[in-house]
Amino acid sequence: NNKEFALTLIEQGHAKLHYKIAKKFQNFEIYKTAEEKARKQLKGLWETFDFEAEKQAMLAPVERQVVSEASASKGKSKDPFPIIVTDIRSGNTFSYQIQNEETSALNELSISLQNENFARHPHHAPKKGEIIAAQYTMDDLWYRAEVLSLVSKGKELAFDYEVKYIDYGNREVLPHSRIRQLDQEFVDLMKPQAYDGKLVGVKTPEEDDAKDAIEGFKELVSGRTLYALEISTENTAPKGTKGTQLTHNVVLTDKDKDLGLELIANGYTRVDKRLKQDDPLYALYHEAEEYARRERFGIWQYGHNPDSEEEREVERQLLR
Repeated sequence: NNKEFALTLIEQGHAKLHYKIAKKFQNFEIYKTAEEKARKQLKGLWETFDFEAEKQAMLAPVERQVVSEASASKGKSKDPFPIIVTDIRSGNTFSYQIQNEETSALNELSISLQNENFARHPHHAPKKGEIIAAQYTMDDLWYRAEVLSLVSKGKELAFDYEVKYIDYGNREVLPHSRIRQLDQEFVDLMKPQAYDGKLVGVKTPEEDDAKDAIEGFKELVSGRTLYALEISTENTAPKGTKGTQLTHNVVLTDKDKDLGLELIANGYTRVDKRLKQDDPLYALYHEAEEYARRERFGIWQYGHNPDSEEEREVERQLLR
């Protein structure tokens, strides 16, 4: 009937697509839509299909060998190292501590800070870049912090302070009453223990989906021993500012599964378009994204998620 027999098989659930090959078809989207419909209606083979097993089978191949290849392809030869994620700022940016003797000694430093006899009222007005003692608003304890910027309160010489807790990576804005001058011995005792990280090949969503990506990231790292493989580093300091703000581009695994792949497969994030086709992670990440898109997970719940402000503006125009 002038209709491709393969498409009929897909529509009736008697066959499924081989995505790596089918993507080359001119009418790939027609085949893809047909399979999505058959899966949703549980036609044919989909009636007894184990969707959870499919997901686990897709995640399982991402082992240390894959990320080692990714590292080697970018000129790195270091082994993965154990970390604890201490702060999550988006679906692909976070801070972490490397698990070693220094992080074990951090507890002793924290105890010493709590026992320090700080002045009852602040007398010191810190400058940008200075290491100070900051009283964290969540527990009222003192931690080492760096002043990132002075935030005007609209009054002459009245400021709040944006700080970064240098041993944990989280940031917040504090009033002057929660700032104290820190003796140099506390600064010299050990180097900052927090490192800024970014997941390689992972793009975080914007607007409404950003919070879901953060919560998904938190859920996936909770209670897991993670290993980071550094692929590269970059200076992410804002343009026009002096100094270096080093970000470590990493692949995170728990020895078996790649965390970036899990974020993509669950629809929390998507593949970064800057990931090159010859990268060992490229095919795996795109397969995970296709899976999340097909299952309407997370950002793909409506079947499409604009990847740029230009695409979002086109979408707004069509909806008017």
